[in-house]
Amino acid sequence: MATEIFLEKMTWPEVEERLKESNIAMVVVASTEAHGRHLPLETDFVEVWEITKRAAMKVADEVKPVIAPPIPYGVSPHLMPFKGTITLREQTLRELVRDVCESLIHHGFKKIVLMDGHGGNPPALLTVMNEVSEKTGAFIAKVDWWGAFGGDVIEKTTETHHLYHACEGETSVAWACGARVLMNEAERSMPASPSKYIKFNAYAQSPIVRAAHGSILALEKLTRTSALGDPTLASKEKGERIVKAIVDRLADFLRELKAIKL
Repeated sequence: MATEIFLEKMTWPEVEERLKESNIAMVVVASTEAHGRHLPLETDFVEVWEITKRAAMKVADEVKPVIAPPIPYGVSPHLMPFKGTITLREQTLRELVRDVCESLIHHGFKKIVLMDGHGGNPPALLTVMNEVSEKTGAFIAKVDWWGAFGGDVIEKTTETHHLYHACEGETSVAWACGARVLMNEAERSMPASPSKYIKFNAYAQSPIVRAAHGSILALEKLTRTSALGDPTLASKEKGERIVKAIVDRLADFLRELKAIKL
C-alpha cells in the first residue's frame, strides 16, 4: 500500500502513527492572479502544488512527509487591474500561515517546509517563518521553487535566460505541470526596467535592488496582458527539464531534512 502524503486524506489516528516515523509537514502557499492572456489564474498554484506533490511522492516511503491542504491565495495587489485576481492583505496571509503552522507544530510536526508559489508572498512568509520558529523552536524553511532550486537550470534551458511572470520560463513550467496553456494567445511583453539595478528576474543575483511591487510594477502601465517576458518561446519540453531538476533537488532536501536533529 502506497504511503499517504496528503494530510486531509488521513484520519487522526493515522496522523498520530505517522508522527512516530516523520515530523515533516509541507505547506503550499500560492496565488490566484492574472498570468497573461495565455495562462489561467491558477498558474502559481498548479506549479508549486505539482512540484511539491512530485517531490513528496518521490521520497514518500523513506521520508514520509505530509502535505497540508494548500492555500491558493496570496498577496497580489499589483495585479488587481486584471480581472479575476484575488489578493490577500499581507497581514491576512501572515496570520493564516501562522495558524496553520502552529496547529501542525502543536500536533508534533516540528519540521515545516513553506512551499511558496508566488513572488508577492515572501515578505509575509519570511516574517511568520521567523516568528513561529522563535516561539515554538520548530525548524521552518521557506522554499520558492524558482530561486531555491531552479535558477541555474532555468537560465540554461530558456532562451531569455530569466523567469519573472507568465514569461518563457514560467509558461514552460506551467505547461509541464499540467496547466492549461493557450499558446495562440501568448504575447511578448518585455518593458524596460526603471533602473539597471531593478531587474525583472525572480532569481537575479547581486547587484540588484529589491523594490515593493506597487512602487515599480503598475503592471497595467507596463504590459497590456499582465505578462512580463516572452512566453512565445515557451515549450512543454523546456518545462519538463526545469521541473525535473527542481523536483529532484526538493526531494534531496527532504531527505536531508529528515536527518536533521533538532
